[in-house]
Amino acid sequence: MGRLNMYLRPIEGISIAVDLEEMKISQYTDRFVVPMPKAEGTEYRASMVTPPFGPRLNGAPASQPGKTGLKIDGNTVRWANWRFHLGFDVRAGAVIFLASIYDSEKRKYRQVMYRGFISELFIPYQDTTEEWYQLTYFDCGEFGCGLLAVSLEPLNDCPANAVFFDGYYAGQDVKPVKVEDAMCIFERHPGDITWRHTEAEIPNVEIREVRPEVSLVVRMFTTVGNYDYVFDWEFKPSGSIKLGVGLTGVLEVKAVPYTHTDQIKEQVYGTLVSDNTIGVHHDHFITLS
Repeated sequence: MGRLNMYLRPIEGISIAVDLEEMKISQYTDRFVVPMPKAEGTEYRASMVTPPFGPRLNGAPASQPGKTGLKIDGNTVRWANWRFHLGFDVRAGAVIFLASIYDSEKRKYRQVMYRGFISELFIPYQDTTEEWYQLTYFDCGEFGCGLLAVSLEPLNDCPANAVFFDGYYAGQDVKPVKVEDAMCIFERHPGDITWRHTEAEIPNVEIREVRPEVSLVVRMFTTVGNYDYVFDWEFKPSGSIKLGVGLTGVLEVKAVPYTHTDQIKEQVYGTLVSDNTIGVHHDHFITLS
């Protein structure tokens, strides 16, 4: 099988405008020709990767010898002093509803977040040439972060102690669509401590107290074209909620005639990452609601 990394073999200089009502090409522009990148060394399949990027390391799976503190009733999640409802949306993906923490003084749950989700991923590219200036993406609004959510793989996407949730949304024919294992929940044990103290000043008494760092994570992945995003909603016993966003996948690149940086005498709006290949400058803005 040949190279599957199609994103690293772009064809530059061609622009096509399509009339969506007539479903016809209304304009075609072929401005210039540059060599198509060969995409050598860009294979990402583990079975095909060579050193120094392979072979794959054997990770140690996370395990819990004791019982987990996680309790699930339908879509209601209880853990430590937290309680919330986990939902799924075709645009946003994972949605946290009614996140509440137990107030020990008032002896009741106190709501700290009514609804939390990723409202948009805004990705503007910064190449001003004719073929690139219009490339500005709204990944959740235009494509759907829930629509493009991927099924999570146990032990790779989520640790061994994870519990998986399916996601559901209404399809274009109004029938329910199931995304199997779209989200996972697990206790994270990073090996750190929240607090500790050793008291050895009292005669004939030694006190050692340690509070290990433990948190609860709700995780989801979505793949929008060349980019993969991981979203971690992390709940801490201290009462804080931390959102972690990871960006991975494949760069959006542009074909150029250059094979070495010494040849570049003009603004190319990116970095030469390989022969005839520019990684185009861009930003990722993640907005929450």
